[in-house]
Amino acid sequence: MELVKQTLQGYYDAFYEGKMSSFTNSISKDTKKYGYWKGKDGKYYGEPMSYEEMQKYVERIASEGNDQDTSIKEIKVLDILNTTASARLKFWWGFDFILLAKEDEKWKIKMVLWEGPLEDR
Repeated sequence: MELVKQTLQGYYDAFYEGKMSSFTNSISKDTKKYGYWKGKDGKYYGEPMSYEEMQKYVERIASEGNDQDTSIKEIKVLDILNTTASARLKFWWGFDFILLAKEDEKWKIKMVLWEGPLEDR
């Protein structure tokens, strides 16, 4: 479980602290990220993010910084099997649901599905 948590921490360090080494160590090159955000009209809209877009995002955070509350409210490892694992990260803004796979004996994030904003949870 500790190695899965380290990979999840690497995801956090990349996306919220701008640490590129954490990005390359925790994110698989074929990772897919997709999220749902609520528009001003109250409807939810979906938005994909490719590996290259994720990399550019982390580079931007590294150069510009992050002025939001970036604290993780909760990390919950949901399940760990031989080659797959799942987790849920709760932030101030919403949730990331993460699927991981073991690649060359290292845990890597393969899919992220997120939803925000966080309401009444």
